[in-house]
Amino acid sequence: EAEESAAQETETAGTDAATDDNNVQTAVSEEAAEESEKNAEKALDTKLVVNKENLAKACTGFYKYDVDKEIVLVKYDADNSDPFSVILNNIQSANRTILSIEIDGETNNALHGNLKYQWQKADGTSLAEGAVPAAAGDYKLLVSLDAVENTCSQAEITFIFQIVKRQLTIALADEYVQPGTTVSAWKDNLKYELRQEDSSEIIGEDEKSAYIESVSVEVYDAHSMESALSGETKLVEGSDYAAKVKPVLKQEASSNYAIPEEIV
Repeated sequence: EAEESAAQETETAGTDAATDDNNVQTAVSEEAAEESEKNAEKALDTKLVVNKENLAKACTGFYKYDVDKEIVLVKYDADNSDPFSVILNNIQSANRTILSIEIDGETNNALHGNLKYQWQKADGTSLAEGAVPAAAGDYKLLVSLDAVENTCSQAEITFIFQIVKRQLTIALADEYVQPGTTVSAWKDNLKYELRQEDSSEIIGEDEKSAYIESVSVEVYDAHSMESALSGETKLVEGSDYAAKVKPVLKQEASSNYAIPEEIV
């Protein structure tokens, strides 16, 4: 009986030990599962972060950065088919001074090569593949990062860009007018100078037609400016006159250029 009792105690002890081992294994498995779940949750916290100060510093020369509106600006240039290439290169730059990737609050730029860039119109419509902003208007640059298992989650950020219409200036040519000339006769021989802003170069006569649809002029007594002088009015020597010039751009030109509606 003593031997049988000892055997039963040994069996019971072995069963208890096995149960303890199972409990330990279960605890380890649950801990591993919790750790794995935590890691998975960590990988969801992925952000693309813009250093606005460095972006502003990159916007030199022809570029401007509106800090309040967070818009990169450049003026339309008919000779530049890819005006934002310099800024885009800076955003994509290997030194990561403008755009960085943060995972769980820590910078991790190892995935910078995985970033995708897509130009869009202001309404979010994507430009055709390979196309870049060139005409005046508002644009977006969507930068996105696809999720990578056990590494990061999907993330994206949008940059705002604007190509501003280039301003044209118009002025009446400084020419001598013979006293006694009627207003109509003067208008018929009217000459004006057209320039692009930031340029002292006068646009040639042959080129004006690409910009200007029409130019209308009203002549006034410079001291009253109450009503325009009639076409039959003769210009008197010693009198002061003022003119209101109203240029109208051609429709094609108005997409990329602007001009004051009225110039006095």
